[in-house]
Amino acid sequence: MYRLHGDERDCELLHCRNADPTIVYSPNNIFSIGSGRNNKHSTKLMAEIQSGLCPNWFVGVPGDETGASAQRAVLARSERGREVEAVHAPSDRLTDVGLILRGPHPQDRKAAKQVVVLAGPSSLGTAGACEAASSAKFAAQLAQYLKVLPGSRGGMIADRSRPLWVKVKALADERDLHLKSAELMDAGFCEPE
Repeated sequence: MYRLHGDERDCELLHCRNADPTIVYSPNNIFSIGSGRNNKHSTKLMAEIQSGLCPNWFVGVPGDETGASAQRAVLARSERGREVEAVHAPSDRLTDVGLILRGPHPQDRKAAKQVVVLAGPSSLGTAGACEAASSAKFAAQLAQYLKVLPGSRGGMIADRSRPLWVKVKALADERDLHLKSAELMDAGFCEPE
């Protein structure tokens, strides 16, 4: 996890296992990397950002608060309390999905401070989300994609007043299983239910 202080020139790198649990309640810019399986802060932040909004995303093992479950993690999307999509970590290890979720910090009503969660059911999905979030080319592609979406699901990438979600397809290199590419699958903004 990263926490940016003040005018964003002072950055603190925090390991998710050692970070003070109250960090999620202080209005800082926060970048949380990893699913709830490895980073309990991601699960908490995702729930706070999406509270009362649709769609609602989850990354991790449902019902596993400790991260000790041997079950494969899942990327799930629900709308109005009903699960409409669930993608499990693949067994082939060559493809996965990742999620970028950006929204106003729950403790900052002015939306000046943002929370970004980058996660996937496996490390490949998380790597895909990280790669996409740090790519100028991907950002330009996402901006064009959001402009053409119908209704309130679309908008401007610079809109920081409501949560933005981005689903990414991650592909691994067959030789060494490292991330080869990250592709935009779908995106939109969370809206009140």
